[in-house]
Parts: sequence; structure tokens; C-alpha cells
Amino acid sequence: MRYAKFRLATLVGVAIPLSISCTAFAQSQEAQAGSNVAQAQSTTPPVAPSGSPSPMPPGMSSFTPDCLAFDNLNPRSEPAALPPSSCETLSPHLGGVRDALADNGIGFGAQARVMFSYDLFRRNANPQLYAGQDPTWGITTAAFVTYDLNRIGFTPGAQLTVDGEWQNSNFPESMPNLATVVILAVNQPLLNGQLELQYGYYPLLTEFYGLFFGGTPSKSTLGPVSIIPSEVGMSLEEPTPSFDVTVRSPNHHFYNHFAVARSQSPEGFAADVAENPTGLRLTVPGARAVFVDELGYKTEASEGRAINLRVGGIYNTSHYSRFTSLESATSNYGAYVAGTYQLTQPHPGMPNGLYLDIKADYAPPDRNLFTSDFQISLFDIGPIYGRPLDMISVGFSKTFFSSDARAVSAAFASTAAAANSTGYSISYAARIMRGVYWINSLTYTQNPTFAPKSADSLIFNSGLSLAF
Repeated sequence: MRYAKFRLATLVGVAIPLSISCTAFAQSQEAQAGSNVAQAQSTTPPVAPSGSPSPMPPGMSSFTPDCLAFDNLNPRSEPAALPPSSCETLSPHLGGVRDALADNGIGFGAQARVMFSYDLFRRNANPQLYAGQDPTWGITTAAFVTYDLNRIGFTPGAQLTVDGEWQNSNFPESMPNLATVVILAVNQPLLNGQLELQYGYYPLLTEFYGLFFGGTPSKSTLGPVSIIPSEVGMSLEEPTPSFDVTVRSPNHHFYNHFAVARSQSPEGFAADVAENPTGLRLTVPGARAVFVDELGYKTEASEGRAINLRVGGIYNTSHYSRFTSLESATSNYGAYVAGTYQLTQPHPGMPNGLYLDIKADYAPPDRNLFTSDFQISLFDIGPIYGRPLDMISVGFSKTFFSSDARAVSAAFASTAAAANSTGYSISYAARIMRGVYWINSLTYTQNPTFAPKSADSLIFNSGLSLAF
């Protein structure tokens, strides 16, 4: 049974109880903070007209030319989930190991994260329906290796990335226990970056959309199943074989990004993890080709203000069960529009400042539990003088549940179902020292589950992130 889907053939004459766990994306605030702050960490100071570098904001003295040079070997394969600068790791040179690797065209980095969440309204329950309803913990470790393929005859800038991840939690419905290859891919820019190819295995959703920019408050309790592009088939937890083509205008501001990939399992992300535990399966049952196209406009902070406007469409050729019909849909589809805009720039040419992020998504209600949503967030990179790599974020989101699914819930399960879910969040990512972040967030959610309908939640989430 695909999280919210009923296969009505099994319901003829039998009422099957509905137990839908709209589980938490427990690390969403941490992932959001890491991705946004990575913009500041990976930015080289702009060059003044005189030719000398402009001064960095106070508190960024760790960024020196010798360790910034390592960033040329950081992975480019996940533009929506950038790693931190090598200057912002616990040991930028790793006792000379990173220098020796870089001399041979090899990049290396690793991260470890531990998190804890709990509902301050004390809604403990058995069985647990969402992360934090009972005390919930999770641990993730990941490491990457990159190689400069130009050294063996590829075009300049071509890069191989191998990335592995291990994670464990006491609520795998939200944060699955896995040990997997996350990325095995080649990124290949051509024509001075106006054409960019990427091919191999990687999570498709981290290539598009800007999932972590600004955060998604209600997703913190509704979970990864509620991210509509993932629900429609873009891979999130496990990689899928994919091929991307990005075409940019001569000034690199306008772009078209197209991909064809194997869909995530139409049974959902949990089934995808179960069917593809290593991350390297070419096929999984029921998963066919998915096509994604995104049009966008993007400028960097060094060009005045950072702007990222994008609109995308998804078409999945996999078969999906319908809520109110015995006949399966022969495809699934979705669309999104998103924009991120730098409102203030206290230090010219730098990404520090206040940002506005807005997203809206749609998927057809006859085959998708989560049928539409919109989100708005404000986040500030460097909100306190002398702390340019901290980040504070506030957000609001509203997610709408399928009317077809609600009708099925009422007719066959006699279970009260929510019509929508609303979330409000605030988070703060504090740089404790080079390579160490402490991220705390508070998320209030109205209707944290679809069915059975649950009382409102107030989730406190705390995470510690280490970069090596």
C-alpha cells in the first residue's frame, strides 16, 4: 500500500483500516541551514577595481587562499545540497593529506550529523505517527571523493564524484536506516559552462527545485513523502540512473535544465530504499522513466544580488494507483514554481544578508495524497555582527491533502482525515567553531498527520553537524 493509496480492488466488501503516517523529514531545518550557509562558505571575496580582494565580513578570517583552493575539487553534482568550504572543516589540510590528494586531482570531504526531536506538547503515542511524537534521534555520516577527469583526457572541468552515506534512527519511517552509495556520477561542463552534462547515479531532486533553500515548515512533520516532486517520482533518499543537460545563456543568467531518469518507486521513497539498498540498482519494480524540465534565471551575489527564479514540470511514465478507481493511471505528473531573492547585502558582493524564498507545487489529486502546497520563508545569513556564517530562518507553509483520499478514508475506514496541514517554524544555525554547527528549530504544525487526524504539534529539533 503506497502510504496513502488504497488499491480499491482489495476493498471490495472489506474495510481496511487506514493508518497513514505522514512522517517527519527530521533533518529538514539542518539541511536547510547547511545548504544556505554553504553559499557563504564557498564564496571567494570579490575583487575590487584595484585588483585586490575586497575585505571579507568580520568573522571570516578562516577563509584563506590555500584552503579555498581545495574548493575547486568539491562536488558539483548536487547544486541544491552544496558541501561546506574546505576552509570550514575541522582540519582544512587534514595534516597534509588534503594537499597531497589535491596535487593528484583528488578531492575529499566528510560530514557527520546527529539530531534529536520531540513534541513539546507531549503527544506520545504507540504506534508513533510522526518524528518527534515520541523522542526521536538520528545519526548520519557521509563522505565523498572527487577526481579531476581532465587528467585522463576528459574535457576541462569534468569531474567524477563518488559519495557514500550511512544513517540510522529510531524512527525509520521518517529517516530510513541505510548504508548506500548516494552519488556515482560525472559532471562535465562544456563551451565555457554554457552547456553542462551530468550522468550516472544521483538523487534527482537535489539537481532541481532548490529543496533546502528557505526550508519547508510543514514538511518537518509531514515528512519526505509530502515533498510533491518526490511524490511524483523524483528520487530523494536513494540515487537513480539519470542523465542531465543544462543549457545557459552567454551570461549564464538564463538556463534550461532537462533530465531523464529512472523514477523513484511509485510505491514511495520507503519502498525505493527497500528495493535499492545499495543505491546502484538499474531498475526497481514498477519504476519507469521520469522526465523533468526546469527553466530559470539566476544571478550570483557577486553580481549585485543573488536571485534564483525557476519553474519546472515533471512527467513520470510509471503506473500509479488511483484512489477512487480500479484502473491505474498510466502516468503521474507535477509542476512547481519557486523563487529565492536576496533582499539585503550588507557586504558588497557577498551572499550574507536577508533572503525571501517562495515555492508552490501541484500534483493531480486522484493519484497523489499531497496535491498542492505553498511555502514562504525568510532567512538571514550572518544576522549578528561578527557571525557571518550563522543563519536564522522563519517560515510558513500550507499543504493540501487529496479530496479523493479523504473521501476514501471516510467511506472505507471511517477515519477522520485532515483537509490540509499548516506549519510555522523558526530555526537558528550557530557556528560553534570551524567545522561545527549547532542547529535548533521549533516547528508548530496544525494537523501533523492526514489520518487518523492528530492534535497540533510543537516539535523541537536540535542537531549537531561536523565537517571534516
